[in-house]
Amino acid sequence: MRTMARTAGIRLTQPRKSPFSYGSTGRSRPGRCGAGTRTSALFFPRALSNLALPQAHMTRLWKGLRVGRAGRRRVAKAADTLCACGALVAGRSEACTKLRGTGAPARQQTENLGSTTGVVAGDLSGDGAAERLYPRGTTDDPAGVISYVRWTGGTTYVTTELTGADGNAAAVGDVNGDGYGDLVVGDPLDPGSDRNGGHKGGQLTVWYGGPTGPAPAQRPTVVHQDTPGVPGGGESADGFGVSVAVGDIDKDGYADVAVGAPYEDLAGSADAGAVTVLYGSKTGLTTTRARMITQDTAGVPGAPERYDYFGHALTLRDLTGDGRSDLVVGAPEENSYGMATVLRGATSGLSTSGVVSVTGTAAGLSGASQEWFGMVLPDAAR
Repeated sequence: MRTMARTAGIRLTQPRKSPFSYGSTGRSRPGRCGAGTRTSALFFPRALSNLALPQAHMTRLWKGLRVGRAGRRRVAKAADTLCACGALVAGRSEACTKLRGTGAPARQQTENLGSTTGVVAGDLSGDGAAERLYPRGTTDDPAGVISYVRWTGGTTYVTTELTGADGNAAAVGDVNGDGYGDLVVGDPLDPGSDRNGGHKGGQLTVWYGGPTGPAPAQRPTVVHQDTPGVPGGGESADGFGVSVAVGDIDKDGYADVAVGAPYEDLAGSADAGAVTVLYGSKTGLTTTRARMITQDTAGVPGAPERYDYFGHALTLRDLTGDGRSDLVVGAPEENSYGMATVLRGATSGLSTSGVVSVTGTAAGLSGASQEWFGMVLPDAAR
């Protein structure tokens, strides 16, 4: 991963394979976020890495939010930079800018969790209230730790560390139908000297919920491309687990799982991408009926091409109102403008009949050659 540019205190990086940068930490420029404030590199399209973006472009999303540090609050101005929104780039509360709407102040719970770029919410304890889960890396475990924060009444919160849960992409759904949400975590990194565990090409783990949430001592279900019944095979840097989505595709009462491997090579095309669909059951996630979906699958529009990144973002939602979750797949570099593909849920499982795709061009995008349509999807876990 090499640094391409530094704009407004944020480090823009370009990874070797992915069009999106993520991970490394840097230091903000003095006078912007405060000297020495640690920031985390965020996901940026590769195209942005080559641009000296004006402050107005970096800040327009944050206008109207109230920002402040060290107890001060004010309305964001055009002169503010993205690094002013420190709550999005640093997990340490003492270094964070606090964000809240311009209306009534939102309730805020401060938790010192270290650097994190995401949060997952879902009811894993069966009490009808959503708990929060924070995937994050640590010095001792770069592969990740997930902090599970559960409300126990009043202003009391209990935090449990799932030290064995590796990965950054996560989603919650009741995979085994027992009334407790289960945590599905994608861990796309290959094993290495700097981390414990993992599988070549990436893996998926399911941590089952219970009355107090997922027990840290449990043995989770682990699935990868070398698991019997799963199509394909684990190859270095496939990225299996870069994205995950959970929903009931066949309406049988068990949450099913889609997992993206956007760097899967297909038909000689590097990083064409693939999605694997796995089904829930009374005994948990199973590889029975496991299926790989690519742009080479009959009924799926397009063709596997170099650097399509099919599966870089996923979401499972009922788009037709029939009670079955439909799968939306993002391929952010399809023909330079990107594409979103919709496959419908059915009683027999995910259907490749009547598949619909929308390209960035069809959506009206123009101008720059890399618009990255499909890079982000609603409720997508990354």
